[in-house]
Amino acid sequence: MSSATAATPRTYSLRDFAEAYVLAQANWSDPIGGYHQDNSAYNAALRIHRERLLGALEELFGLELNMKRMVEIPRGTVLFMHFKSTVLSCLALRTPGHPEAGLLLRSLEAAGDPGKRVVLASTRIDKLLNLSKEAHLDLLEDLLRILLGARADDTFTASDLRSCGIVDTPPSFEDYS
Repeated sequence: MSSATAATPRTYSLRDFAEAYVLAQANWSDPIGGYHQDNSAYNAALRIHRERLLGALEELFGLELNMKRMVEIPRGTVLFMHFKSTVLSCLALRTPGHPEAGLLLRSLEAAGDPGKRVVLASTRIDKLLNLSKEAHLDLLEDLLRILLGARADDTFTASDLRSCGIVDTPPSFEDYS
């Protein structure tokens, strides 16, 4: 890639702050977390990365996302309780998965029309799940906007994160395989 078409540096907005909080709360059983059930070393590295990223964004935005800090903000405690409840709701989003997808798909194909309808319904659930996740993040972003006030439109770069001692690149699963 030539310097004339170099990619724009990654920026971190309020939306990224909301998502960082959600991901820092996730565990290996939450589909939204991206953890791998059989790789505890990777999961530990990913958790540490997410917690550090969240800490850096809290520092840069000037808002610690904990109840102790919320008492200093007008209506902060009630807003943060709704924020935390929304995070738990977001983490609970899941599809009716199956550990052996290949076997399931072959069984559904063999079932004819009812099997096709199961596949279509599953696809619809996936789409609705993605819409729900986005709506949860919209809600979290707006709650943060209220809590942050004038700082809500701030954005930060990977360089800003490095100044907090954080590299924004998450660990690679391949490095732990």
